[in-house]
Amino acid sequence: MADFDFIRSSDLRACLDSDYCELQLVLDVGANKAALVLAGSIVEAILCDYLLAYGPQGKGHKDPQKMQLGEMIDACHDASVLSDKNRDLCSAVRHYRNLIHAGRLTRLNEAADENSARVAASLVEIVSEAVSKAFSAERGLTCEQIVKKIETDPTSIPIMSHLLGPCRGEELERLVLDVLPTRYREAVAARDLPEGPSEITRAYRACYETAFRKAPAKVKKAAAAQVVAIVRQEPIQVVLYFEDAFLMAESLKHLGVNDRNTLKAHLMERLKTERSEFIIRAAKGVGPHLDINDAYSFSFALASAVSMDNDALACQRLLVAESREMTPSSKRATLWQVQRLLDFCREHEQWPRVNRVKALMQQLDPKWVDPDAQGDDDIPF
Repeated sequence: MADFDFIRSSDLRACLDSDYCELQLVLDVGANKAALVLAGSIVEAILCDYLLAYGPQGKGHKDPQKMQLGEMIDACHDASVLSDKNRDLCSAVRHYRNLIHAGRLTRLNEAADENSARVAASLVEIVSEAVSKAFSAERGLTCEQIVKKIETDPTSIPIMSHLLGPCRGEELERLVLDVLPTRYREAVAARDLPEGPSEITRAYRACYETAFRKAPAKVKKAAAAQVVAIVRQEPIQVVLYFEDAFLMAESLKHLGVNDRNTLKAHLMERLKTERSEFIIRAAKGVGPHLDINDAYSFSFALASAVSMDNDALACQRLLVAESREMTPSSKRATLWQVQRLLDFCREHEQWPRVNRVKALMQQLDPKWVDPDAQGDDDIPF
């Protein structure tokens, strides 16, 4: 089956998909002339699309949209898009397509038979594959190809930077602002995603993070605003799914004060109630944006989780890492909050929690001195 996900124009891609489906239908009912016309039209559109993007341009070169099919075939062969064999096959289809003219049928005593129709249909797949490879060599994968890859192969996460490496600014913009959110929303609506952490969500997140970091500043700003709009306007179930894949604290610097505070408040609330791997990952980079009150909430949520041994290691690593990026006042607020928690646990003789909070405190502040280490051996640790 031919796949047109290498076509960047959504309108052209939809048209080709429709024509290809119709081609399969007319083949099944033996409408051979119709099959030849549709196959030739699809091949022509694919070759023209490539030549418009990367064919010879300027004075002395013909506009691809004014070329005959034979000229397109030769031009793509000269550009090494079509092999000698593929060029010859395309030329054969060009001749087959001429059979739709009644005069030619009479002169050559030929007919549009089933064999010629099926050869033409097979050529659509051959040309699609050849042009897809040529496009990939020039500009990398399209957004649609990338999404298909991560949906069918979640193990692509380790090579995400390589998949997106050749992507240009315009393609990154489509990926971050349109294709990834739209496809993910469709999957949520269709309930194609499992409850809780899943490989497909991990793949979406890895792709989004990589593309976001490669994108220009204007795209990052638009992407951050898009997440804020989702948080403000959508039902909670959509918000929870969406932020698993697309919420990034590092995007806060691209927002105005009001939007930034909205996103921070939402993130703080999520950290209080749930500390899934996605929320922990989303919170990375929040440190520089925390004021004193934010730091109180952030450190209390994470330190409490550490003390209760709930996702302790991930929470401890996050709190320690983000504290290093905080302003001095927010860092002091964090240490004060953790010390307050430690005092509470000691007062209530919750000794396992005391030990965990002490370990956290020592990582947050290497100069911190454990008062219990100075002598009282009677404390039952």
